[in-house]
Amino acid sequence: MRHLTRLLPLAALLLSLTGCMVFQSNDAEQFGTFPPPELGQRPAADRVPVVFDTSYRLVLGDEEYDRLPRNIGTVNYKAQEAFEGTGVFRVVRESKDADCRVAFRVRHEGYPNRAFQLLSLITLYVLPSTASDQFTTEVELRRGEQVLGTRTIHHQVRIWNQILLVFGYPFTRFEQIGDRMWTAVMRDAAVWSARQIGKR
Repeated sequence: MRHLTRLLPLAALLLSLTGCMVFQSNDAEQFGTFPPPELGQRPAADRVPVVFDTSYRLVLGDEEYDRLPRNIGTVNYKAQEAFEGTGVFRVVRESKDADCRVAFRVRHEGYPNRAFQLLSLITLYVLPSTASDQFTTEVELRRGEQVLGTRTIHHQVRIWNQILLVFGYPFTRFEQIGDRMWTAVMRDAAVWSARQIGKR
C-alpha cells in the first residue's frame, strides 16, 4: 500500500502531461462558403421568424440524463448563429411571434472504453485510453401544424489520451471540438431548412 501511495503523485504528474488526439466524422453537408450563394440574402423585414424547440438526452451505459440546460443552451446558441447566418431566418423567442418552428432532438451516447482506461492507468498512460461519443440530431421543420420536412444528422467524436501525445494537446481543446461540431451540424440544419422554405 505504501508503494502505491508513492506512485500516486507520479501518476498525477503524468496525467497532467497527458495529451490527446481527436478524430471526428459526420454526415453533415459541408459548405465551401457559408451561407451558400444559392440562398441569397433577404432584407431584414422579409426574413422568416423561427423559434427553436430543443431537447438533449445524454446516454452513458444504462443511465440517461435529459435535464441538461447547459447543453441545450449550446445547441440553441449555435443554431441561432447558423440560422441567422443564412440570411433567410431571424430567431425569435416566443412561438406566437414565429412563422416556423424547428425542433432539435439530440441524443448523445458516450462509450468510454473502461478496459483501455484501466490498462492506461496501470501503465501510467503509456498505453492510450479511448472514448467515443456519438451524436444523433433529428431536425423537424414545421409551419403551423404542417411538417415541412425532417432530417437526421450523425456525428462521432473519438478521443485518444496518451502521454506521448502531450505535444498535441495545445492544438486540441475540448471547447473547440464542440464548437466545430455544432457549427457543422447547425449549418447543415439551417441550410436544409432554408431550402425547404424556398420550395414553398
